[in-house]
Amino acid sequence: SYTAECAIPWTLLGAGNDPPRAGDELGFCWTVNWSDASGKRWKGQLIEIKNPAYSARGLQTFMFGETWGKAVYR
Repeated sequence: SYTAECAIPWTLLGAGNDPPRAGDELGFCWTVNWSDASGKRWKGQLIEIKNPAYSARGLQTFMFGETWGKAVYR
């Protein structure tokens, strides 16, 4: 498992009036991208796939909920 700490305003994600609360579980997919030092050229990525049977969908895993895991808010 992973622990991720993010600082994104819930209003930016459209959840300003009803943000997740401790104990909530939401669908979650995670893609890490690497770039050159300028941040303008893509160099590679890591895609976390909960269900490897769907890994052939490659870069579009964010579009298919069956490839997602879950985020548990604490």
